[in-house]
Amino acid sequence: MLGISVYLGNQDFDMERWIAETKKYKFHSIFTSLHIPEDHPSIYTERLKRLGLLAQKYEMQLFADVSPKSFSYLGINEPKELLDWGVTGIRLDYGYTDEEVVELSKQMKVGLNASTVNEATIRRWIQLGLNVENVEAWHNFYPRPETGLDARFLAERNQMFKKYGIVTMAFIPGDNELRGPIYAGLPTLEKHRGMKPHIACAELLFKYYVDKVFIGDVSVKKDTLSLLSLLSEPIIPLRVTLNQDGERIRDLIAGIHTNRHDPARDVIRSQDSRHYAKSNGIKLKPSSTSDRPIGSVTVDNIQYGRYAGELQIAKRNLPKDERVNVLGRIVEADIPLIHCIGPGQKFKLIVT
Repeated sequence: MLGISVYLGNQDFDMERWIAETKKYKFHSIFTSLHIPEDHPSIYTERLKRLGLLAQKYEMQLFADVSPKSFSYLGINEPKELLDWGVTGIRLDYGYTDEEVVELSKQMKVGLNASTVNEATIRRWIQLGLNVENVEAWHNFYPRPETGLDARFLAERNQMFKKYGIVTMAFIPGDNELRGPIYAGLPTLEKHRGMKPHIACAELLFKYYVDKVFIGDVSVKKDTLSLLSLLSEPIIPLRVTLNQDGERIRDLIAGIHTNRHDPARDVIRSQDSRHYAKSNGIKLKPSSTSDRPIGSVTVDNIQYGRYAGELQIAKRNLPKDERVNVLGRIVEADIPLIHCIGPGQKFKLIVT
């Protein structure tokens, strides 16, 4: 579900170090581009073969963005020859006939341009024998600010692909070393430019019907890898700061919770917390009862009767309630993640 990007033209980049590090955090795929400069084919050939060996060593899938010229530059006659180099699949952009696309889908993983392939084309390919299980719909990333996709367009396209059982993919920006020459991040959605990578990833997975998320840039911070790793499980990570009363019952608050399958309009309700409180003899008296702005982490006190011990997160600004203790708040950067938590969704409260 999670992937990284490796660009072959950057000879100073330590490919193995980046691959080994991200593999530890449950990343399983690599994207690279084979839009090869005419004067550097030998460099790309050598580094692609090395990247393929590393992908096999770390048991990661390798996808390459290709054009028809790529193959002649690499000295190969047919795309399927790339399989011998450790490449799992190729993303097709332009220059391929219907018959070629269908035939390739029978030989290897094929990534379609998710923004330009329409439903009529998909139906035609299926009639011609397209192997849908080998096909994925890949969105581009957009280096130039103001050119990224609109969120509604992305969601509509992805819903269309899902009708045919086609896996969807999109990119998020990094938050460490950004790729040049513009250095403005490499997101698919314009709204994600400059956004924390784990927030962008959660939105793609839980709001916009994306199955696979790749980091478009060349690195992210280690803390970000940890947050992204949770999303792959899939568990939504929410960092929280606790007040003094919250620290007293940290064991109830910190850890993994599950939102109820009958989701409330105003709050996220942990279906696990009341049982935990009862089993561990946690009986809260009224304390820290105050207004509950969005992101407030609360636990019902003994005045709420059978609801005592229920942990909630406010999804909107709510008033003070003497039966509800306000014990902490989700950090500001993670507030958007609250709206990604659907019915039955697991989330993890990480005390900072």
